[in-house]
Amino acid sequence: MESAAPSISVLEPVSPAIEKTKSILFQPFDLKKWGIFGFCAWLAMLGGGGGGGSGRFRVPRGGGAGAEAAQVKAWLGANVYWLAPAVLVLGLFIVAVCLLLLWLRSRGKFMFLHCVATNRAEVAAPWQTFAAQGNSLFLFKLALGAVSMLCILPLIGLLVFSIWLVSEAEIVIGGVVLIALAVLLVIFACVVFGIITKFTHDFVVPIMALRRCRTMIAWREFAEILKAGKGRFVLYLLFQLLIAFVIGSITSILTIMTCCFCFTLCIPFVGTYIAAVIFLPLTTFARSYSLLYLAQYGPAYDVFGAAAPVIAQEAGEFVAGNGI
Repeated sequence: MESAAPSISVLEPVSPAIEKTKSILFQPFDLKKWGIFGFCAWLAMLGGGGGGGSGRFRVPRGGGAGAEAAQVKAWLGANVYWLAPAVLVLGLFIVAVCLLLLWLRSRGKFMFLHCVATNRAEVAAPWQTFAAQGNSLFLFKLALGAVSMLCILPLIGLLVFSIWLVSEAEIVIGGVVLIALAVLLVIFACVVFGIITKFTHDFVVPIMALRRCRTMIAWREFAEILKAGKGRFVLYLLFQLLIAFVIGSITSILTIMTCCFCFTLCIPFVGTYIAAVIFLPLTTFARSYSLLYLAQYGPAYDVFGAAAPVIAQEAGEFVAGNGI
């Protein structure tokens, strides 16, 4: 296994990634191809985005607020016989939908990778070919999510407790120190799990596709590359922040110009698909860049070069066998 290449650069893949995007999407321009590529890109990001809000929760004080709280408590007590099962069913439904989206997104990662690596607008072939890898990725992400929750929820509990110390117990200095510590630990945990997710998407998924292997086997192979060049991957992550800033700025401008935000709000799934098609050059560039960066570590990691037939072989056999 080659763990290093003679020259690794974060700048070198930029120009080839732009050319790759142009050749895939514009030479020639094919609306049907855009639709299929956009579908695979949409599936790869399905349910992955999200927004958040901020607000303040205050315990009601005073006579009027206390009376309202008592009324709410009384209503809950009188309706708990149907409210508790309804909340439970709703919670299970939400969990089931989240799991379904995670599973589809995991399968979509390989479908979009296949489309970009082979320059083929296909859905059924990569869905079938990379079924085992997609399911393995789903289980890995599920386990990673569970571990992240086990790590982050206690830290959030510590943060809430620290805020309570300051606001209620009036332990100001100790509470402020705990708040700062909890915030730093939450940020650190989020960064660590974010990096694991980033490396999984950018590098482990391509290795899984090339080796037809499970997630942990691909992670062990990537870990050897990572161990041999930690500094290079730190630089890669920093450069990815710059790319994310540029892509985010372009996306914001296009969102305003094309009213994608309105589409997404009014018709969420259809709207996000339309957005995926509109933003396809950006997502294709991002996917191509990470693949071209990985290719610098040797021909065995080049999905566009020496290893390209490995990506396309079984998918081609599936197409031939099914007459698609």
